[in-house]
Amino acid sequence: MADSSKWADKKVEDLVCILKPLCESYRLLVDAAEEFNRITLAHKKDAVDAINRADDLGDIIDDIIDTLDCMIDNWLDQLKKFPSDTPSSPEGGENAITSK
Repeated sequence: MADSSKWADKKVEDLVCILKPLCESYRLLVDAAEEFNRITLAHKKDAVDAINRADDLGDIIDDIIDTLDCMIDNWLDQLKKFPSDTPSSPEGGENAITSK
């Protein structure tokens, strides 16, 4: 069980670490798509491609958020079932979730 907890803790940490740069990239892609829309010499296909790239990355970000949400829900369920065995984070890591 401890190995499983360490693996899950690492998974949460990895997902959180990649979420911020992906969100920053998403914002840049959206800005680029908007700029293509404003440029009169830009081809419509370029603007549509830029929007599609931003949309694809947005789907990936949504999947990561859904995965983290599910993992945190599981952690909260564990906390309700076994309040004396309170893990320090959603998967037993060092960073505690203290309040919402």
